[in-house]
Amino acid sequence: AWPLVSLIASALTWPNGENGERARGRGARERKKKSIMAATAATTRRWSIAAHPLSLGGGGDSSAHAHLPLTRRPLDLFFVFYFITHVPTSLLVDAQCVLPPGNFPQAARDALAYHLETFKDPLMGTCPAWLRSIIWCELALQVPFFILATYAFCARKNWIRMPSIAYGVHTATTLAPILGSFWLSGSGGYGKLTVAERAKLTALYLPYLVVPLLLALRMALSPEPFGKNKTKKG
Repeated sequence: AWPLVSLIASALTWPNGENGERARGRGARERKKKSIMAATAATTRRWSIAAHPLSLGGGGDSSAHAHLPLTRRPLDLFFVFYFITHVPTSLLVDAQCVLPPGNFPQAARDALAYHLETFKDPLMGTCPAWLRSIIWCELALQVPFFILATYAFCARKNWIRMPSIAYGVHTATTLAPILGSFWLSGSGGYGKLTVAERAKLTALYLPYLVVPLLLALRMALSPEPFGKNKTKKG
């Protein structure tokens, strides 16, 4: 009787064993499918970062980059350095075109004199009316922006996006007449500059065209340049 009982028991349990094997097979396939999907998503994300370096170079929309410290966001760190160093340049050097010399320390006046002697800058040497109007805009609008932007970039505040775009476009536009005056002037005045002196002045002023445009592009590429802000629940 025992062999018969064993045979019946085997017949009863065999389908369950087959079903178990099938279930384990389906589970393995599902795990493999999920693994492939995760790898594909990671690869797509890496390609997205490579294709749009400016959108993630300083924060980006990706949650992985949204809360990095400033020291791990090299592009934003560069912008903060630009903002900070631009404040004393604007207040102590550029402002000498629109305010009496007695308002500035001797070191600032010496710095401007060195600049004029080294670069033969006809703009800062003569301060034409159109340049003075640009410098007033710099003092009234750009200097406050530099202070706000320094805080916003360090604290990852998305509200700085539109002011950054406005600053970048405005400043880049002001460089058009400045650079143009070096190369499009006639035989008198600025025309006395040699080609080497024009090239030196262009190299000096060109970063103030490139960096603002880069900033505007950095902000324009992402509606939330520093990632989504986390809101507290409750």
